[in-house]
Formats: sequence, C-alpha cells, structure tokens
Amino acid sequence: KMVFSVDDHGEEGDIRLEIYFDVINENDPPKIQIPSTTPYNYDQEDRITINPVATDEDKGDTLTYNVNMETKIGDVDAVVDQLSSEADIQKGKNWEINAATGSFWFTIDDQNIWKTADGMADSVEITVVFEAVDADGDSDSKQIILTLNDVNDPPEKPDTINYVID
Repeated sequence: KMVFSVDDHGEEGDIRLEIYFDVINENDPPKIQIPSTTPYNYDQEDRITINPVATDEDKGDTLTYNVNMETKIGDVDAVVDQLSSEADIQKGKNWEINAATGSFWFTIDDQNIWKTADGMADSVEITVVFEAVDADGDSDSKQIILTLNDVNDPPEKPDTINYVID
C-alpha cells in the first residue's frame, strides 16, 4: 500500500491518494547447462561422466535431475530405445544419475551397442537429454549427441586352416 498526501495548508486542502499493489511471486523455471568441457566422442570401455549444472532464481527450490536413459524426455527417445534391442543397458550396472546433484555416468562396455540391422557399426550416435525439474514441476532440458566408437576389431582371417581328422 502506498499513500500520497497533498496539503495546501487551507481548510479543505488535504488530498489523499491511496494505491494498493498485489505482488504475486511467480515461479521461475530452472535453467540447465552442460559444461563446455564435456567431450562428445567416446570409445568402447570408456566411462562417460557428465555433470550438468542447473540453477533456479527461486531461492529454496529443490531441483531434481533426470536423464533419458530409460524414458523419453520431450521428443527424444530413451537411450535404450536408440540402441540395439540386444544391448544390455541397466541402471546401477551400466549407468546412474544422482537425482539431487545431476552427476551422471555411463559405461559403454556392451558389444551389442554397435549392432545394427546391417551388421556391426564402427560408431553409433545417441542423443542424451538432461532435465532439471523444480518443486512446482517447471523444467528445463538440454540435449547432447554423443558418438560411441567400437574399438573391438574383428580378428584377421587366416590364410589357411590346418586341421587333423582322427
């Protein structure tokens, strides 16, 4: 409430203007960033470690982090759906995210990651989405494309094969 008074020191010179304001605190959505030092190219057996950073202008808001490893976020499919159905990617075994800090790791050690309908690929790309959600359900997300390289070369074909029949 604000009150303005004007007085000309006469008998009827007091004028009062009262203005009332309603201040409504609107929730601001969080903002999430992927550190610029994050590599986007990894080889088989590498442990991918990504630590997204989220901020929220609303002091006291608790943020929860998600990643699209098992479920779709926005328009981006889950990583397990982007890879071969034979790839064995399990939370706690091959990947994990700390919902409170966003700290994420993923170990690319399953040879079936590179399996395609046309055979084995030398590399595959996956789209990983990180999301930060505040207490009111407002969110922000960032996606990155990671290239996973298969470094397991097939054995060379022998020139000749020797065998003995008993």
